[in-house]
Amino acid sequence: LLRGQTSEIDISDEERFVAACACGDEAEARAIQARRPDLPASLSPAQLRLLPDMAAAGADDVVRLMVTLGWPIAVRGGDWDGSALNHAVFRGNAGLTRFLLQHGAEWTEQHGFGDNACGSLSWASLNEPVEGGDWVGCARALRDHGMPGATEIPDDPEWVMVAGIRKRFSDEVSEVLLGREA
Repeated sequence: LLRGQTSEIDISDEERFVAACACGDEAEARAIQARRPDLPASLSPAQLRLLPDMAAAGADDVVRLMVTLGWPIAVRGGDWDGSALNHAVFRGNAGLTRFLLQHGAEWTEQHGFGDNACGSLSWASLNEPVEGGDWVGCARALRDHGMPGATEIPDDPEWVMVAGIRKRFSDEVSEVLLGREA
């Protein structure tokens, strides 16, 4: 009924591009990008937040597509203002963590609680906010891509030092970061 009474809605290339990415429609996103090579760089800050929002939602295929289309990888979003990497680590998503690191994400990317992916790993490995998360795999990926290993703190076996900062992790993650993994 409404379509019959209105003319076709004019949707900008930016909105079409964002919608195609959010739906995982690579062909449409690439067609729009071919006409508008300034995308995604010219998107608004609110539109750019789609990358970490999708990582927080566990939409791995969408995140991978967006990254391959040139989405700024360190942009922050989600309900705790983290990068896609922070959200992937939080969820214990080792595959996405490794993919993001291979495409330029840095373990030092900050989130809204004033820490970085190491802090995300610490909290998540202890609290397991997602059932079946692979925080050990995330720890391996972070170490493989530049996060320093941990050192023991004498007389305090529950805590370790990472990059000069005192941190606590699950026992399994601590073993990986201490280099004691079998």
